[in-house]
Amino acid sequence: MRIIAINMWGQLSTGNIASGILKTFDGDKKFFYKYGKCSEDFAQKICTTIFSKIINRIETKIAKHFLKDGFGNSYATLRLIRQIKKYKPDVVHLHNLHGIFVNVPMLLKFLQKSKIPVVWTLHDCWTFTGHCGYFDYVNCNKWLSGCQNCEHLDLYTPAINKNQVKKYYKLKANAINKLDNVVFVTPSLWLTELAKQSYLKDKQIITINNAIDLTNFKPVDNKTFDNVIDRSKKILLAVACPFSERKGYSDYIKFGQLIDKDIYQLVMVGVYPEQVQELKQYDIVGIPRTYNQVELAELYSLAYCFINMTYEEAFGLVNIEAMACGCPIISYATGGCVEIINERNGILVPKGNYKEILYNLDKIQDLKQNKQAIIDETIAKYSNEIMIQKYIDIYIKIIENSKNNFVKMK
Repeated sequence: MRIIAINMWGQLSTGNIASGILKTFDGDKKFFYKYGKCSEDFAQKICTTIFSKIINRIETKIAKHFLKDGFGNSYATLRLIRQIKKYKPDVVHLHNLHGIFVNVPMLLKFLQKSKIPVVWTLHDCWTFTGHCGYFDYVNCNKWLSGCQNCEHLDLYTPAINKNQVKKYYKLKANAINKLDNVVFVTPSLWLTELAKQSYLKDKQIITINNAIDLTNFKPVDNKTFDNVIDRSKKILLAVACPFSERKGYSDYIKFGQLIDKDIYQLVMVGVYPEQVQELKQYDIVGIPRTYNQVELAELYSLAYCFINMTYEEAFGLVNIEAMACGCPIISYATGGCVEIINERNGILVPKGNYKEILYNLDKIQDLKQNKQAIIDETIAKYSNEIMIQKYIDIYIKIIENSKNNFVKMK
């Protein structure tokens, strides 16, 4: 079996998931990505020659200027298609295709014409909207009827005008609906239900929870952060990247002003340098993004509680990472977070009610007595091995379904 995976990032949550699935897959594999780094020997960055870098840089600047996210970079896409033809995969596994690095209609047209089976993991809602990755924060339902008259052009990924949003919605819908042999996968029941209401409704959509590398995420204490964290206090940890408003940035600041600073210390990981300085004004510790999973595990292990004030979350991988280190959670009841957190590992509060988090801090002490139980439950549900086996089962089934209709690539 030969598998190709394609994702915007080579690292971070989606990149780690994409490469992690392939890492323990016993077969031929290739992982194409655009941004960041991936140290796996089967990973290859898109457009690496000097000439292709120059052309891609020009196309990317044009695409960024016109906000053509998913609809520019024709040259890079042609080179990617050549690589796919050369490799002759049995399955192409798509992940995040936004981020201005591939022409989605062009790629999908090739995959359909070549009769290559496709598995497409949705890490957000971008695949079935006109431009945005999420719409909960602004309470928009226009994606249900064509994204006409978009009122939120600045949402990630941003668009120029309403006509562009409407046009791109139709282009994506037409290209995706022409795919014959495709299985869509989401990490949560929440995202599955949304996808089933979209133009994907006639496609096969299943749920496979995201997972983590449990060899890295486990209780650990290397004293790496003793220069910035006060161990005499109860650490309230938050992790996101970036810390935007939809991730609750302002709520953390408001919450940080309410806590008893003699007892608690709020630590936010993944902030920008300018945010580090801003947070100092509120006596909140800001730590820049770290790509080191062991360092993240150390922070989770040190924490009294993990605080998640996200307004939009497809699944909530940071919750899983915290739990694997035995750290209980208080989270807004949003997206896939609701499916992860229960009475044994955390507390859910209404979205936006940061004061309710404050009132529940004392209850965390009881949950901390169940540290090993939290770890054991996480291992049983969210190990990479479980997730990977489910994906391999899908690969096998979709290949079997396509054998009679497979057309050899020229």
